[in-house]
Order: sequence, then C-alpha cells, then structure tokens
Amino acid sequence: MRPLPFLLQIAIVLSLRAMGAPVASSLNRQSDLATLVPESANATGWIPDGQPRKYAGEDLYAYIDGGAEIFQEYGFVEVIVQDFLSRSGKTICLEIYEMQSSDSAYGIYSFRKAASGLDLEWEPDSEAQLSDYYLNFWKGRYLVTLTGFNEDDATREGLVGLGRAVCGKIREKAAKPSLLAFLDRPGEKMSAAKYFRGNLGLFNVYAFEPASIFDVREGVKAEFGTGRLVFILKYSSGDEAETIFEQAGGKFAKNPGYRRFRVLAENLFTMQDGAGRMVTASPFEAFIFLTVGIEPDAAVNYFDRISRKTPMT
Repeated sequence: MRPLPFLLQIAIVLSLRAMGAPVASSLNRQSDLATLVPESANATGWIPDGQPRKYAGEDLYAYIDGGAEIFQEYGFVEVIVQDFLSRSGKTICLEIYEMQSSDSAYGIYSFRKAASGLDLEWEPDSEAQLSDYYLNFWKGRYLVTLTGFNEDDATREGLVGLGRAVCGKIREKAAKPSLLAFLDRPGEKMSAAKYFRGNLGLFNVYAFEPASIFDVREGVKAEFGTGRLVFILKYSSGDEAETIFEQAGGKFAKNPGYRRFRVLAENLFTMQDGAGRMVTASPFEAFIFLTVGIEPDAAVNYFDRISRKTPMT
C-alpha cells in the first residue's frame, strides 16, 4: 500500500518533535500530593476544612461514580481531595490528579475544558480555564480541578487564588502533546482541540461505531469552522496503522450505520456517517488521518496544507 506523499512530511516532523519534546524528569517528581495542597496560612483567605482524602488506582471508582473509567483510560495514578472554607462560610473543593505522564494530564484537561469557558492568563508551561463555578488547570503530570458550588465573585476569586497557589507548588514543566502542533493553522479559528487516549477517549469526542474500530493508542481532534473535524491517530508502527485502517474499512463497508462507503484509492476511503457528514480516512506509516464534514478532495488538500504549514524542525 503506497502512502500519500504529504503524510511523509507529517511523520518526519512528529518523530523529530517527539524526540525533542521536554518531559517531566523523575528527579523532579513530587511523590506526595499533600505537599501541593495550600496550607491553612495561605494568602487566599480560604482555609482547609477537614482532612484530605486520597484515592489511588482502582479506588478512584469509589470517589467518581461513573466517571472514573475515562481517567483510567488516560493513565490515572492518584488523586487528593481537600475542601476549603471561606470566612463567610462558602466552600471550594480542590482535586489534584496525578497522571502517568504530562500528555495524560493534558488529555484529561482538554477533555474537561468547556466550549464556553474563559481561558485564563496562567503560568508558563501550563494552561487554565474558568467555567461557571469550576476551574481546571494542567501543569506537568497534574490536572487540578476546583469546584466552588456557586458563581458569586468571591467564590470565583477563591477558585483562581487557590488554583494559583497550587500551580506555584508544582515544580514540573512539560510541553503539550506534540500531536497538537499539527492542528494549529494560522489564520483559521480552531475550537475544541482535544488530546485523547484509548477507544473511550476517542468515543467521547466523536462516536465511531463500534467504539473500538480504530483500536486507538493516542490521537488529537480539532474543529475548524462549523462541524469540520480533523483527527490524527498515532500507532506504534506503520504495520499496525495499516492493518487497523484496512480492518476498519472492511467493517465500515458492512455497517448499516454508514452509507456510500467508497475506496477512492489504495490508501483512501470515504463514507457518510449517520448525520450525513462525509468521513475521509487515510493511513501513513504510524498514523491514520481522518476528517468529518469535509468533502474528500478538500480533505486531502486539508491534510496537505496542515503538513506544509508545520515547521520542519
């Protein structure tokens, strides 16, 4: 099976970026999450209320009813939970999640971001968003969520203040997942960029049927304009990506949930999903590229433009 030429550029850049991407050093690992919780004498005016609770590994299912599976898919290690109380009796709940890697932590952060949230000015090598009475931020291997239970100004200020206090205690620094760089197109508005891991991660951003059809290791998704989606799925080898692509095509061709399945080239197929949107897929080496809501010719050009606008560094 011969690959599309433009994908060669993407594979080379991904490999080089992956080799040069900064990662969290084991020497900087902060093994005790309790050291990241603001003390009673912190400057925010919010004081710890009760003792912190910790949940590690499978114990997360006892804390998050129905939501733990996605954390496990991304690579969950441990969470510490601490309530805080203001002088006026308001409450904020702090959750600090330790994940297996900075990519895992960023993935969960991108999964939790709200489409209408407010992106905050935050520390370098981190990212934060305030939405209603929630604040989420990512730094290193940590996802931090603060919940204020109401939207008054004092509570929202407390969310930001406690968030900054925690962020200042995290020494780790790491770049965003390198795959995200290929979704950044200057001059065109991108929304809802997500980094995901595993089949459940993909299913939560777009529901291919069955959910395991692409046997996902990791990937990214972004939306450009209205309903135009781009996906990059990464695998351990070119053989694996090609095998999964061929198997997926065979299953889609027989799936009544998809119409007008067509093989346009040896390495390219298209179809319509249940909502009538065109889906285009193509493999190259260790990657599978997909678009949703874009006509096939435009999809191929779309990938080409993304690859040519990515610096070869």
